[in-house]
Order: sequence, then C-alpha cells, then structure tokens
Amino acid sequence: MRIGDSTLDPRDGPPRFASVHSEAPGLGARRALSAAVASAGIAFALRVLAIWQQRGLPTQRALLSDSQAYWDWASSILGGDWLSSTFGVFYQAPAYPYLLAMCRLLVGDDPVSVRYAQAAVGAGSAALLALAAGRLTGSLRASWAAGLLFAVSGPSIFYDIQRKQKEQH
Repeated sequence: MRIGDSTLDPRDGPPRFASVHSEAPGLGARRALSAAVASAGIAFALRVLAIWQQRGLPTQRALLSDSQAYWDWASSILGGDWLSSTFGVFYQAPAYPYLLAMCRLLVGDDPVSVRYAQAAVGAGSAALLALAAGRLTGSLRASWAAGLLFAVSGPSIFYDIQRKQKEQH
C-alpha cells in the first residue's frame, strides 16, 4: 500500500505512519520542532491575553462549587494526605487535584498564578499536537495546521485557563 491509495489490502500488513525524523520525505525534525515551538508560543500568548482580559472579574479570585473542592483537595495533598483519607473515596477523578497541588507547589497559592501554569500546560498541548500531526502524516503543513488550530481555538483557550468546575468524562 502506498500513501494516497484509497483501498487497504490486508496482505500489506498494518499501516505504517510517517516519522518526523530525517527519513521522512519533506519533513525534518528541526522543521517540525519549529512548528511545535511556534504553536506553543502563540497558544501561551493568547491564553495570557485571555487571563489579562478577565483580570477584573470577581471569578478570578473566588473559588466556587467544585473549584473550591478541588482547591481544598489539593491543599490536603500538599499537607501530606497523598491518598485522600480526608476526602474519603475518590468521588471524582483525582488527576486534576494532584496536578493542582503540583502547580500550587511550583507557583504558589494565588489562584491567578495557577491559571498561568494551566496556560503553560495548554501551550504544551499545542506543541505536542503539532509534533504528533507531523509525525503521523509526515507533512509540515499538517504539523503547522494542527498546532495553530489548537492554539487559536476559543474553547481550548477558555477551558485551559479555567479552574476546573467539574471533571470532564
């Protein structure tokens, strides 16, 4: 099977994906990395701009509903309760409280600082998406398109900088 064939023949074996390494035609690792870095930079800048635009809103510092529960859960983790004995059985998926605890350990207890850390994670997601698209397709255009589309996507910007209200399933 060649790239561009519309039919799959089971005798050809499993499909092979392109690589961003030097053996991939038209897409060198350095060029794919430039798409990833640019996507991450644009994504981070747009998320910081969104945080700045929302700076005067009361929701910037107030913790409501599940946000307060996650903040308290992260505080418990930071206090040494790694297995959440204070909160009992995991009533929600526990990944975000552990990430929140790590962010608070690194950037401090200010909710706005945590939003900047979450913006950085979102920017990293744009970079990883750009690299994955380049690796899967062998196309520099696909790498740029995937990274930039995620970077400028309104919902991804909005949700990347919000403290989680509830766990997404």
